[in-house]
Amino acid sequence: MENPFPNSDIPISNQNREDILLWESLRKGNNLAFSTLYKKYIQSLFNYGMHIHSDRDLIKDCLQELFTEIWDKKESLGQVEKVAFYLFRSFRNLLFRKIESTSKKSTISQESWNQIVIEPSFEVSWISSEQVEERSLRLKKAVSMLTPRQREIVLLKFFQGLEAKEIGEIMSLSIAGVHNLVSLTVKSLREKVNKSELVILILVVDLFFS
Repeated sequence: MENPFPNSDIPISNQNREDILLWESLRKGNNLAFSTLYKKYIQSLFNYGMHIHSDRDLIKDCLQELFTEIWDKKESLGQVEKVAFYLFRSFRNLLFRKIESTSKKSTISQESWNQIVIEPSFEVSWISSEQVEERSLRLKKAVSMLTPRQREIVLLKFFQGLEAKEIGEIMSLSIAGVHNLVSLTVKSLREKVNKSELVILILVVDLFFS
């Protein structure tokens, strides 16, 4: 496939290449491409939104508005180098505008966090499904004990695979700030999980700082 960003030095992964193809088809009015992207990211975006705010209806309304706007403005949309980053940043900005306009505080209850479906990213795909399920439950419990900002960075990096620069733009942090926050987060997680989980954490951190 020819790189749609000939002036970019950013390497295109297979996953991102698929997203770019879908995005370009969406811009041309391909309803199937739009539906595919929607189904691919709707659950992850909902999970992320539930981290930021516990109002399920508000999250659903924002997601509907986001994807409706994308489809309605498809012909004027520009090229994007990372579709996941674009969606998460756009959704977060929209959600915080809604929260601010309704004067609701950003919070998440323990019950709401327990309803979130955590889906490990490709970095841990080599582990058997049984191990992933068991370890994900333990990690989920440990993650629920983190601060809201730490949980947000867990969702963006550990489970969505976004890069430090992208996370910084979404969370309004410098790259150094992202590194510091993820280091504190990993340190906190290491205090809450047993040794069998450390291999996952170490692998993720190695990839994060590579």
